[in-house]
Amino acid sequence: MNLQNKIDKLRSFLFSCFSLRLIRITIFVLFIIFVMGKLMAHISITKTDSLNDRVYFIDKPRDRILYGDIFVFDLKINQQTFKVMKKIACLPGDYLSLKNGQFFCNGSLIGTVNPRIAKQSKIKVFQPEGVIKEGYYFMTGDTDDSYDSKYYGPVHRSRFKKQAFSIYQFFKNLLWMGK
Repeated sequence: MNLQNKIDKLRSFLFSCFSLRLIRITIFVLFIIFVMGKLMAHISITKTDSLNDRVYFIDKPRDRILYGDIFVFDLKINQQTFKVMKKIACLPGDYLSLKNGQFFCNGSLIGTVNPRIAKQSKIKVFQPEGVIKEGYYFMTGDTDDSYDSKYYGPVHRSRFKKQAFSIYQFFKNLLWMGK
């Protein structure tokens, strides 16, 4: 075999190895782009500090609703509709009360009226009637500055568009379980 044939075989071998590797890398990159594209469509970052965590995975609502579950729903304020994200603080059948600017669910403190918000002319504090009606949920943020059910009252389940799951809490729990 002459030198030119050896060089041609080596060149062919290197080209096939490089091409195969390039094809594999390209497929991997396209796969990552596809997965991230699908995943990013389900990621939401809150714009306010009413919830402690900022980044959430958004999915369809589950059938079973528990205390602390977070939902996305539409809220109409002054002829404008906003998507808001709040957590369940009180369930249907729970006893909701207001005493000295503090909201209680079955006797446990779940939120305090912010005097600054309460003093604004068009915003009134919700006055609970006692037991929360079937299908309604009292929604709160994590801070007293949160504009939530303390002002607009319980939210009907039919308004829940999506359910939010904290990505931070997911990874925190995942790491904790590994120890």
